[in-house]
Amino acid sequence: MTPTLSDNEIICINKMAYGIINPNYQNFIIQWKKPERNDIVIFLRNNKIVVKRCLFIEGDSLEILSDNYYSLKYFLKANEQCLPITKEQAQWLKDYSEVPEGFVFVAGDNLEQSIDSRDYGFVSIKNITGKVMGKD
Repeated sequence: MTPTLSDNEIICINKMAYGIINPNYQNFIIQWKKPERNDIVIFLRNNKIVVKRCLFIEGDSLEILSDNYYSLKYFLKANEQCLPITKEQAQWLKDYSEVPEGFVFVAGDNLEQSIDSRDYGFVSIKNITGKVMGKD
């Protein structure tokens, strides 16, 4: 998540930002909110804690651009941005006109080096265990 967050940096996480999680089943006992665009969220992937930014939320349109290279168009703080993707990533994304219900599309802020939804697909909202609220 460089430059926003650095390795070994202390962060403050709200584990109840979206609801109360049932730790045994990785789902919500009660959910009162869903992740919003640009939220920095925490989730588990392959038994590792992952921190990424929500670029697309459920229902968001996915627009693949393919001029000289492939990319996804998104908005970050009201500015239009392009998320670089490979031809292979564009192939699996072409089956989706929008982010499916109950999922988000996440990416790291260091787009050149980030392993994120471009590589492992959409993240279930049920797997999100918290929201980053600040850092030291």
